[in-house]
This record gives sequence, structure tokens and C-alpha cells, in this order.
Amino acid sequence: MFKPRFPNHVFKSDVLNQTIGTFSSVNDSFTSPRSISRKRKSIFDGCEESFSKKSRPNQEKFITLDIQAAAQPQPQSPTKTASFIFNFKCNSCLKKFTKLGQYKSHIINDHEVSVHGDRSQEIKKSIKLFKNVEDIEVFGGKYGDHCSKCNKYSIQGNYRKPFSPKLHRSLLVEMNVDLLQTIGYKVVDDKKVPPVKPRTVVKLAGEEFLVGELKGTGGFAKVFSATLNNKDGEFEDVVLKVQKPANDWEWYLLNEVHARLNVLDHPELGVGTQWSGSFMSASRCLTYQDGSIIVSKLNKFGTVLDMINATNSANKTIVEPLAVLVTIELLGLVEILHSLNIVHGDLKPDNLMLTDFPTDLTRFIQLIDFGKAIDLKCFPNNALFDEFVKTSGLITVEMREKRPYRHHIDYFGIAAVSYCLLFGQYIQIKKVNERWELKNSMKRWWKIDLWKSFFDTFLNLDKLDRDCLPSLTSWRLKFMDVFERENMEVGIGKSRVILNRKTAAVRRRRTM
Repeated sequence: MFKPRFPNHVFKSDVLNQTIGTFSSVNDSFTSPRSISRKRKSIFDGCEESFSKKSRPNQEKFITLDIQAAAQPQPQSPTKTASFIFNFKCNSCLKKFTKLGQYKSHIINDHEVSVHGDRSQEIKKSIKLFKNVEDIEVFGGKYGDHCSKCNKYSIQGNYRKPFSPKLHRSLLVEMNVDLLQTIGYKVVDDKKVPPVKPRTVVKLAGEEFLVGELKGTGGFAKVFSATLNNKDGEFEDVVLKVQKPANDWEWYLLNEVHARLNVLDHPELGVGTQWSGSFMSASRCLTYQDGSIIVSKLNKFGTVLDMINATNSANKTIVEPLAVLVTIELLGLVEILHSLNIVHGDLKPDNLMLTDFPTDLTRFIQLIDFGKAIDLKCFPNNALFDEFVKTSGLITVEMREKRPYRHHIDYFGIAAVSYCLLFGQYIQIKKVNERWELKNSMKRWWKIDLWKSFFDTFLNLDKLDRDCLPSLTSWRLKFMDVFERENMEVGIGKSRVILNRKTAAVRRRRTM
């Protein structure tokens, strides 16, 4: 008998029908007290290894400079147990130093090079960049033979941590972004974020919101359902994302996504405006002294995580069709996003909203939460990232092996979402013969060859440039072919019946 593995979601039919309440509107359906009283853990908990600071003694050996810098490790012993010793070689006088402070003092005093002024040609000549595979091996992993496209990338001290709020603020200033010119943005300097609590009325910038339920909570934000009585006297179901401190970066990204979609014409996926509904949009951003509130439209059908909880134990024949269909949708969304020069950086089932119950190959998913997104247009064209994220759902293969990354984090996110759809549990992987693979065994009636090839490809990326990474559109076509050839729309039809039945049951109980 199938035993559900999600620790924070109850699968028994009577309680499950209460948690599925996220599929209805704010006026008639809120999550049960049991489902909102406990903080949801990341669905990706349970990774194979511990990645605490104590288990990563070499992390601090990465070199960070205010300018473009480089480090050359001495050859390691065959046992691979020797620690790295860095040599800093001056390209002007060929002197060598083993301490970073001595090296910086030398280029400043002996060669009169300023490290705090403009990035002049003298500075660039004085500092050796990461240029080849041997330099990148400082990070503990190998990318194999680089082509000319991959060989151009390097770690750059000022830009290596793409999720840093401090860096986000700096980038907005550097690009002269005037958020006040965007429609819906308002600064309330003289006030702090007003308290937002369930089942209360809160007034925000002259508008009244009837707050519903707490939908989710994260490290720095809480999300509430609410009803807005707009100026036309009509009621609108919305979501209030309350963040402390303020996160203007997410508002900037949301506007950038839709502005770039308006001018995108993808050679395989069509014009960007056709995909606008697949990406979160927001109508207001209110920035206070100590935080901000982003107002967006409420999706009444819940998240992909809710769908997994509702269907995973109901009928085993619908698990793979749903996994294939969501993977098709997600591959298209990420391909469009990457075409806009944006990396989401936080792909997981609870960041995928359902705009409808799934039907065939029609679009039914909306990608939300751009608080950690990376706008590659704000970074140098050849920048690599090596920030280690403590959130278990973001611990990619590259982070585990101390390798730099770019689009790789989204490839891992796609694989993790597909895994969750198939197995109903958090992703678990292991390394066998230098290849990462799944710990779990697949069901014999699944398309095993397809899934094995998919996970092997997305978990074992060995290139840096986006053009050299696996084609998301090609994989999308592979899954679409399997979906149609195997007549999987039958399973999708069954899933709609299950979801509609459970939603109707919840509404009946709440009207009694």
C-alpha cells in the first residue's frame, strides 16, 4: 500500500479534502487551521548529504577581491587529500606571493595601481583571470574540455553572489532604475509595514483589503489571501506578499519579465505575449520603512504541490501522465525565461501555481516568486556564480561539488520538480561512478528509458555556456511525443475528475 511521504501534508481522504481548499476563492475557501498553523518546510528536504559550514572546510578558500582576481592552486597529490595553497603571480614583475594581502600591497605600492578606482586596463593586466579548466578546478569539480564559448567565463569578486540583497540594491542604483516611474509602485517613507493578520481589514495606501488566510511563509515573507474592494465597487481576489526587509528587486524583475515578453519572438515557442499569463504579474508594490507589500492576482486552483498531495495516493495510473504534462509545461516556461536573460533560481512545486486543472497540452501553470531571480543583463556577460544556498531545495549538483554555475540551477530545479511529481517525495540523489543518479527505483510501467535519460542529462551538466547546455525545447518535444503517443490524456482526464470531486466536497462542507 502506498504510504505518502510528505511530512507536512495529510493524505487521509477526510483531512485531505480540507487542505485542498486552496483551490477555491478567497470568499468561500481558505486553508484549514491545521494546514496553516504549521510552517511548511521546503519540499526538497532530505538531501543525501549535509552541507553545513562545518562539512565544507574549504569554502573560505575561495578568493574574493574588489576587482577581478584569480588564484592558482599548486598541483595536488594523487591522493587528493592535500589542501590548496594559492600562489599570486604579478604579471608585471613575475614576483610570487602566497598571501593575498601581500599581493594586493605589492600591486598598489610597487606598481601604483589603484584597486578602488575605475577598472582601468592597468588593473586588468595586473590581475590574472580564471581562463581555463585548471583554474576552475579550484572549486573542486571538473567541467571537462571547454569550447571557446565556455572558456570565456570567470568568477568575478563583485558579482559572485547573485542572491545577495545588498548586491541587488547596488545593481538597481548602478543601472539607474527609477522604480517610481513604474505603474503601481509607491513609497511610504513615514510609516512601517502595517500589521497584516488573517480575518482582519487592513488599509494599504488608501485601499481596504479584507485579509483571508495565511497561504505560506518563508524566511523573509508571508503570503496572505485577501479581497480588495476596488474603486468600481467590485471585489477582487488578491494575494498580499509581506516582506521584511523590502524587496524592490522582485518588483523590478516582475516588470522586466513582462516588458521583455512584449518584444520576444522565440523561434520555436512563438511570441512572448502568448506566454504572459504563465508568469506572475503584480499590480502594486508598497514600500515602507521596514518592508514592502506586493499585491498580485489570486490563483484559485492552488499550486502544483497541492495537486501532488491531492492525486498522488488517489490513482497510480495518473502519476506519470501528470509528471509528463507538468514537465512539458515547465520546460517551456524555463526556456522562455532563459531567452529573456533571466534565471529563476527557485524552481519548486510550491512556486508553480495552477491557473486551471490540467487538460491535455493547454497551458495551466504560472511561475511565481521572483525574489531570487537573476537578471543576467545586470551582470558581466562572462560572470559565473558560486554562492552556496543553505535552502535545501536549491542545493544543486554544482553547489555540492563546489563548481560555479549559471543556468544550471534551473536545470536542477526542473529535475527536482519532475522527481517530486513521480515519487511524491523530496528529491534524493546519489553519485555512482562519477555520475549523479536517483536513489529511488522507477515503477516498471513508467517510461523508464525516457526518465533515466532525462535525469542523467539534467543532473550531470558539464558545460558553462547556455548554448552548450541541453536544449530545453528538444526535451520538451520528446516529452510531448511520449504524451501523445502513449495516449496520456486519459490519465489527465482522470486527474481532473479527482480534483473537481475533492474541490466540490470541500465547498459542500463549508456551506453546511
